[in-house]
Amino acid sequence: MIHLKDGTTLTDADVSPHKVDSELITSVERVVEGRTMTIKKSPLIDTFFVGTEASIDFKMMGHGAGTASPPQTIKRILGCYVKDSDPPIQCQFSMDPRTGNTLIELFEVHGKAAEGITARRIGGGKRVIEVFQRQFADSFHGIIKSHLIEEAFATSTGLGCTLIKPKVRAEILVQGGNVLLGFGQPGEKLNLE
Repeated sequence: MIHLKDGTTLTDADVSPHKVDSELITSVERVVEGRTMTIKKSPLIDTFFVGTEASIDFKMMGHGAGTASPPQTIKRILGCYVKDSDPPIQCQFSMDPRTGNTLIELFEVHGKAAEGITARRIGGGKRVIEVFQRQFADSFHGIIKSHLIEEAFATSTGLGCTLIKPKVRAEILVQGGNVLLGFGQPGEKLNLE
């Protein structure tokens, strides 16, 4: 769902395949198995997108070899781009629908893509990842650390990180099954509600 400054709420049916001026948006929200994930609009971000990741298991040997399991959704994604970043920095805010666990991942891409998840990463590839995470009730919330992040930190209601360049603070607020992501300047008190 897309929430606009005039109080209007648009659903996928209202928006797709039309474009909405990002200056009119106050927040973008996705409901995942009764939980809500939201990105609050900020002058530091633009170009919102959604995505879904699924996996399929193949049986390689024995009875039923070569058959595939039905696709299982493992990630629901809301995303955006950090403004004034060169190369562009993409932020993917994802939730596992099976557990309610959320992750924030920030990475450089070759160029912005309206569909978001189709943007090619710079320096992707396999690597060991470090995650700064906290547990709230029965779910974990984390930030995948990278060379773009100066620091990751805990807050009384969530966690956040500060990017090196441009200097941007990303913070999540956890309220039960609702998780809100906001962006601001380092040291700025974010109004995440």
